[in-house]
Amino acid sequence: MPRPALAVVARLAYGENYVARPMRNRADLHDGEPVPGGLVEYSWRDAGTWNHVRATTEGSPRPLTEGSHEQFVTEHYWGYAAQRGGGTLEYRVEHPSWQVWQARDAALECDVAHVYGPRFTEALAARPVSAFVADGSAVTVRRPTHL
Repeated sequence: MPRPALAVVARLAYGENYVARPMRNRADLHDGEPVPGGLVEYSWRDAGTWNHVRATTEGSPRPLTEGSHEQFVTEHYWGYAAQRGGGTLEYRVEHPSWQVWQARDAALECDVAHVYGPRFTEALAARPVSAFVADGSAVTVRRPTHL
């Protein structure tokens, strides 16, 4: 399904505040995996400006560690969306556990107040508590149920 259609489905069927943006990526890869010391970058265009999140990988990929920041960020298998008329939708998100590379020189370059809202400006201007790159995979989002 084209990305703009995914954003429409997320908004209409799940009540999520999703929009589609032109995107591009760059990754220094060897045999499909990030090269140690290689750059990984994702960029999106919003309001006529390219925004970027990037990091340099370190070492080899490893499985997630129980209780780690990486596990907290990547291991979310349920989604919840508040509905305009009240109530909440719950939906299952399925994907295999991802592997992660540690990263250094992590950077977010964007107008945080415009993209995420002014209340996130201070937090996203701070140095990251952790930085990593996950290999990712296809994700399945199941039909929502009303709670």
